[in-house]
Amino acid sequence: MAEQQPLLRDHSKSYPPTTKPPSRNLGRVLAGSQENLHDDVEFRGTQHPHFSLSTESRLATEHATTDLQTFMHILKGNIGTGLLGLPYAVKQAGILVGPLGLAAMGVIALTCMHIMVVVCHDLCERTGSVTLDYGEVAEQSLKHGPVAWLRRKCIIGRYIVNGFLIFTQLGFCCVYFLFMADNIRQIYCFYYGSGVPDVQLFILMFFPMVLIYCYIRNLDDLAPFSILANILTVVSILIIYEYLISNIIDHVDATTLPLSGSMNGFFIFFGTAIYSYEGIGVVLPLENKMKNPQNFNRVMLSGMAIVVSLYVSMGILGYLSNGDNTAETITLNLPTTGLYLAVRIMLVAAIFVSYGIQFYVPIVILWPFFMERMRERYHFIGEMIFRTLLVALTMVLAMVVPHLALFIAFIGAFSSSALAIIFPPLLQEFAFYDKGYADARKRLRVVYNVFIIIFGIVGFAFGTYVALKEIIASLEQPEHDHCTPS
Repeated sequence: MAEQQPLLRDHSKSYPPTTKPPSRNLGRVLAGSQENLHDDVEFRGTQHPHFSLSTESRLATEHATTDLQTFMHILKGNIGTGLLGLPYAVKQAGILVGPLGLAAMGVIALTCMHIMVVVCHDLCERTGSVTLDYGEVAEQSLKHGPVAWLRRKCIIGRYIVNGFLIFTQLGFCCVYFLFMADNIRQIYCFYYGSGVPDVQLFILMFFPMVLIYCYIRNLDDLAPFSILANILTVVSILIIYEYLISNIIDHVDATTLPLSGSMNGFFIFFGTAIYSYEGIGVVLPLENKMKNPQNFNRVMLSGMAIVVSLYVSMGILGYLSNGDNTAETITLNLPTTGLYLAVRIMLVAAIFVSYGIQFYVPIVILWPFFMERMRERYHFIGEMIFRTLLVALTMVLAMVVPHLALFIAFIGAFSSSALAIIFPPLLQEFAFYDKGYADARKRLRVVYNVFIIIFGIVGFAFGTYVALKEIIASLEQPEHDHCTPS
């Protein structure tokens, strides 16, 4: 993932920077001038015998994040519209296969996140870099791999990963636009009944608010909003749980629900689940920004344990409480009383905050390319225009999304599966190829990584095909209007 913010206080104080960022080679970043590149370098952070070079450099970072801020970002990077669509995903896979699949995919996703951090640290030591983003990890992994042609053309790895990252994160932003507009439109439907405008008008209504929010340029400046969003999310989820549990008791006989679904349904489930788990896009930026990155594994494990528990329980309870009537997002199954209308508003606010966090990723990948081709006096205004155009792009794309659930499944199967499942173990084997496979642990690692890669490729291929087929079929049918009160 592209995390390009300079790590030392002397350089640009915000990212994307309004001046060209310095090289991340330790000698060049930390040395005071070109003449002393080969002299001993004095760190400006507090030295500690257990800290790495990368850790020490982050202690002097203007916008480094604390453990709590990183924990909040991990939660918000993984909890969003995907969580609310998991009951529908479990409906597609079955009451037995669905929850088991969610738990298994959570373990795989967490494993792949850990793999990325391990590979990043190893490559940083080899290259003498302070940090590496996802694309640079891919580039350096190919550079150390067994294929001579890829070693020469290792930049391809960066382009491929960054392309998938941009597609995925902008897809998330499109879904967020549609989710916010659809839920606010439901509230209008409740109060005004007929004559409510189409969802496109509500998307336009959100555009100026999202645009202003996306003018915030530093990741740590989003932390207060992230904390507020987590509070709103927790309150909303608790209310939803209360409703789902009471609805299970009152309405649904669990013995009537199928244990497994159809094959097509399973791949819709796969796409939706991996869409929900695809928080790997924020792993390296968050780890790179931490003041104390040696704590990242503990912070990530704590955050993901909460995420997996929420996913599995929400999927089970949502399906058990609504059965065959389970909607594409659980908010569509909530009553239209005042309390549950408030839940919709709180979730819209939380998703609104998540938009800014996900939007951070394509900005730090794309903007430097244009910034380096502009005069320095135009960097700030150019960045604001670029952010405006990118937000407008996601708004326009959201207007043509036919069905929220199918669009989520397509993004998950096509791009999230590549980033979250396929690439991490593949890059690890490339990066560690020159270390050999002498001991049994390394050979066992290869077997496990090959299993994950095959699992990801199967889900990628069939999930993308099924989602595209369903999307094309849905274009020939009028979309169901969820304006009718439940």
